[in-house]
Amino acid sequence: VDNLPKVPKDKYDKLLNFVKKIYAQLGEIMENGLVMPFDESANSTLGFAFINFTSPEAAEKAVQATNNWNFDKAHTLKVGATCWHIIRTVCA
Repeated sequence: VDNLPKVPKDKYDKLLNFVKKIYAQLGEIMENGLVMPFDESANSTLGFAFINFTSPEAAEKAVQATNNWNFDKAHTLKVGATCWHIIRTVCA
């Protein structure tokens, strides 16, 4: 998920929980399956997150539902294609 707001550490948990709430409605997220990188030197998130769902159908549903979605007035999400088949092949 690209184009998330860049927030400081004190707002990190609030943003993470909000993103999780949105995407959990679209499918089951793997345990520890939501990663939102944080740059300590800039004291800010990087404006993107990685979300791993438990099924390819949930991942595709998330892409379809939230790509080009207005997260807020200043941020329209860009959600890339899923690569479930790669994960399954590597992990199989």
